[in-house]
Amino acid sequence: MRDVADSVGISVGNLTYHFHRKKDLILGLIDSQLTYRAKIYPPAKEMDLKTFHDFLTAMDSLKARAAYYFDDFVLLYRMYEEVAVIQRQVFLDMIEYLTTALFSLRDKGALKEECYPGHYRDLANGLVMTTSFWGHRLALKERSVNERLYMKTVIWAGVVPCLTPQGLEEYQNTIAPELVKEK
Repeated sequence: MRDVADSVGISVGNLTYHFHRKKDLILGLIDSQLTYRAKIYPPAKEMDLKTFHDFLTAMDSLKARAAYYFDDFVLLYRMYEEVAVIQRQVFLDMIEYLTTALFSLRDKGALKEECYPGHYRDLANGLVMTTSFWGHRLALKERSVNERLYMKTVIWAGVVPCLTPQGLEEYQNTIAPELVKEK
C-alpha cells in the first residue's frame, strides 16, 4: 500500500481511507479499467476492418496503461475469489464481443462464412487468449518495444485467412501498411 500511495503522492492513511485492504484497491482498479475499456471499445456490431485494427490498438494501449494489473492477473485470480469471478465474466464478455465483431465483419463482406459452426467463437477465444497472455509471453523473453506491436501482427495472422477477396484488398491497402510502419 505504501508503494501505491507513494506513486500517486498521497499518504498511506489517505489511501487506506478509500481502500481498506489490498483487495479493495485491486477491485477498484479492475472497475476503473472496465469503465475505461467501455469508453474506448467501438460497438461490436459496427465493426469494419479499420475499426477492428483500431480496437486492437486501443486494447494494447489499455494493457500497456494497466500493465500493473495485466502482468499479474493470473496471480490475482488465484488470490481473490471476487477477482476471479470478475475475470471469468470479462473473458466471457470479451469472447462474446469479438464473436459479434467477427460476424459484423462477415456481414460487411470482409470475412468469409464460418468454416464450421462455432468457428468465429473459437477465433474470438484465441484472440482473447493471445491478448490476455501476451504480457506473460513478454516476461519469458527480453522485452522490446516491437513485441507489443507484434501482437497485432499475430492476431491478424489468425484473421487474414478468413478474409474475403474484398476484405483482403482492404487489409492490404489500409492495415498491412500500418503494421509495417509500426514495426
